[in-house]
Amino acid sequence: MSEHPKRLLLIFLKEPIAGKVKTRLAQTVGAEEAARIYQSLVSVLIQQLQWMPDTEYRFCFAPADAGEAMQFWLLPQLSHRLEEGQVVPVGEGVPAVSFAPQCEGDLGEKMEDAFRQAFAEGFEEVGIIGTDCPYLSARWIETAWLSGRGRDLIVGPTYDGGYYFLGMKQFTTAPFRGVPWSADNTLAKTLEQCEQAGLSVLQLPPLGDIDYEEDWLQALESPLGPKLKKALEQAI
Repeated sequence: MSEHPKRLLLIFLKEPIAGKVKTRLAQTVGAEEAARIYQSLVSVLIQQLQWMPDTEYRFCFAPADAGEAMQFWLLPQLSHRLEEGQVVPVGEGVPAVSFAPQCEGDLGEKMEDAFRQAFAEGFEEVGIIGTDCPYLSARWIETAWLSGRGRDLIVGPTYDGGYYFLGMKQFTTAPFRGVPWSADNTLAKTLEQCEQAGLSVLQLPPLGDIDYEEDWLQALESPLGPKLKKALEQAI
């Protein structure tokens, strides 16, 4: 491996349509407000992640036909623009950004496909995140990669039994097969599958994610609160 590995961060997200995103949050705040909160979480996460050195970014979206809508939504928040149908960086030192549809299947199948494609393209380190954890930042992920040297995988747990980050040095299907998704034992089963496959795993400190109204209210009271409130004001 080179001194600076070719690295890709996969960002899984959905088109922000009311009733299709943050459905558990919507049970108490309503579908329209939940969609606006989702937009604000994505906006703040993008701010938190700009820009890691030696890292390319890929927005993996659903549904599969939402490509143009996702670019229309996200590109104004990035240092990129469309030129002849291609996403190109604006200015020096800005990393490459790409957009790709998620494949069909459950979350494990979608993630497995995205990782497989990334390693097939020659990336040497691949990480994946969702959009439920606004506390995540570029510095946090950079530290994770440094701390995980010598390990096969890096996992960032959430308090509810899932995880906010999965990093991989070489492709394996172990974290994606036989795992219950969006369950309180998602992380535990993932670690069990990796152990059975003989893989070494670094666990990062846990972070909170935003699933319910109390999670959102807690985030508003955190140091991220001003950013989240400003992003919510700008949400459609």
